[in-house]
Amino acid sequence: MRFSVQQLLNDRPMPLAVRSGDALITAIDLMTEHEYSQLPVVDAAGKPEGLVCSDSIVQALRHFPVAAQSLRVSDAMVKAVIKRDDQELFDLLDDLQNTYALLIVNTEGTLTGIVTSYDTTEYFRRQTQDLLFIQDVELMLRDFVQAPFIQPNGELDSEAFQDHIQRVLGAGPQMAQFAKAVRWLTDTTNAPRVENRFLSEAFETHFQQRTTAKTYADLTLYETIQLFVSPKHWEHYGELFSFQPEHIQGFFDAVRQTRNDLAHLREISDAQRTQVRFFKDWLTRYHSKLTAPIVPPPAEGDAPLTPVMSEVIIAPTEPAINELPSPFEPIEDAPQPRSSRYDRLAQWLRSQPRKTDRVPLSFEQIEQIIESPLPESARKHRAWWANDSHAHVQSISWLAADWKVSYINMDQEMVTFSRIHEREQAYIDFFSRFVAELGARDKRFLPMSPNGTSWITVARIKAQQRSIAVLNAQFTRTSFFRLELYIDTENEALNTAMYEALWQLYLPKMAKLTARIGTAPEWDAMPGRRAARVTVSHPGSITANKEKLAKIRQWGVETMVVFHQLFADAGQLLEQHYTNGAAPDLAALFS
Repeated sequence: MRFSVQQLLNDRPMPLAVRSGDALITAIDLMTEHEYSQLPVVDAAGKPEGLVCSDSIVQALRHFPVAAQSLRVSDAMVKAVIKRDDQELFDLLDDLQNTYALLIVNTEGTLTGIVTSYDTTEYFRRQTQDLLFIQDVELMLRDFVQAPFIQPNGELDSEAFQDHIQRVLGAGPQMAQFAKAVRWLTDTTNAPRVENRFLSEAFETHFQQRTTAKTYADLTLYETIQLFVSPKHWEHYGELFSFQPEHIQGFFDAVRQTRNDLAHLREISDAQRTQVRFFKDWLTRYHSKLTAPIVPPPAEGDAPLTPVMSEVIIAPTEPAINELPSPFEPIEDAPQPRSSRYDRLAQWLRSQPRKTDRVPLSFEQIEQIIESPLPESARKHRAWWANDSHAHVQSISWLAADWKVSYINMDQEMVTFSRIHEREQAYIDFFSRFVAELGARDKRFLPMSPNGTSWITVARIKAQQRSIAVLNAQFTRTSFFRLELYIDTENEALNTAMYEALWQLYLPKMAKLTARIGTAPEWDAMPGRRAARVTVSHPGSITANKEKLAKIRQWGVETMVVFHQLFADAGQLLEQHYTNGAAPDLAALFS
């Protein structure tokens, strides 16, 4: 749909203007009083002749060796870009990149308005904010309709909830509407009434087969409203309200119409805008009463509310020199200089103990973790906290870390993150096959049992019966499947010596290895960390489809076999290197 310039100028008074023969000081006074940076210049008929602006005034005062009181507007006037008020707003955007302001005229060529970059930005900001308010309403309604299916542990009973969606929105209601339509037709035409069994048979034959099960993510606002006002749901939260659902059906319909208008880029009225904001605020008050008792208290072992600072975000679990802990915790990649600030939050979440399923945080604590303030919209709109895996940079980060927002209280500025347990099974399925295929290729790989985490250890590298490194496979937050030789003896100096020695020993083999696996390994000394590693990565995420996951797993098995063949004798090579006197810093291992 088109936006006309006139829509932008609605309800605006006529712009202030000056004449070319006016004293320049008059224009300066008007601009100072009203905090304008430009003024239109018009003739006696109100038709624009040009524009006077702060820059053009400065230039006039600079070049004319007289006081401002001696100059006229015409001495500082510049050419103006003039547009009609019936043009589309989008056509003006390119012009605004190269000028201070656009002068708008009617069909008679008379000045009716002035448009600046600020005006267009504010206009589209308002449109976006209207959509955010609608999304806030929709998200709260979704919380209401999920509420009856929240289990004591705070998790959603997905199967029961999906069954209910089908009962409310599936074939049953459609069959009822079909029967009602047939009854109306027979009564109107005085035709014989059709027996129910024939109605059911006709519906199942011609309609029900076309009905596909709708998932919760696919629900429209209309369908969400139908769930909200259904008797099953109203039994759960109806006592919060002072009226029955049919009393506010018209309210819902009006909000839905406003949403449709915005979605089709139609201008909405101030009355519609006021109504949406009122409804959003009204629903927020009841939403707080509904959700507070649903969210269970933190279970034993859950993370405390005290904030954890950035140095803890990157801290690994420390392995001992003789025996690596089980399970082994790999070091997460540190946020890159140009990465999203919310990667720090994702990294912090992923560093939480395995037994921690939920983490409640205040907005202030999140700001300490990301080391910067949250945007204003985070405190105004629930939609900012939506688990959107496509459009929101913040939610993309925490979803990639296998966490989601499960509860948000805007009034108290509190948010609860929960692990995405449905991904645990996906990790278990993937790594179970991965480990089995590795074992079939080489019995030296460890028969590890996946526990639902995004990584697994498949082999240990030893020197004189001491574990000095491990081979890991891991899905990273940055959508890569990474294989790594992770070097750690609990001694930073020894780790560095091992890393440098291995670099010298294996450098001649890197070209051949690169040719075999198709990509060059990365040697990462990890400055500032205790450990070091050698990695090779392949694009991939656990959320990929089965075919892509199968290809990722095939690449991982083939590459890990080569990796293991290359580094299996690393301990012996290091010992020879030390014995020959080439690496005295390895004395802690071999002396």
